[in-house]
Amino acid sequence: LPTEGIAKGVVAELAEQGILAGNFYWYDNNWHYIRKWDHLVGAVALNNLGDAQIQALRRLRPDTFMASNAIMSRCISTAISLSWTPEQIAEKGSRIVSVVKKKCQQAAKVHASL
Repeated sequence: LPTEGIAKGVVAELAEQGILAGNFYWYDNNWHYIRKWDHLVGAVALNNLGDAQIQALRRLRPDTFMASNAIMSRCISTAISLSWTPEQIAEKGSRIVSVVKKKCQQAAKVHASL
């Protein structure tokens, strides 16, 4: 999405409208991305790490991922089901697109009034 604020707004609106379970703001709630890798950045693991691993992890700095953060902060995530019918997929997709358009239009109006 265009901005982090719009991404958060879309997720909030999806929840408010009861559109799909499992919508979340990915950037805040995902351990698959370095932003939530405190255990690795701190070189902490359940198993013993070798010296080379510890040194490599200590060089891993989250602030070096600014370009990735700029993209990832604008993403949302949603659960899907492999059992959905084509009609359900189309309906859910249409509702999500409507929310995204609504939030983008609201943001554009705010920006235009500044």
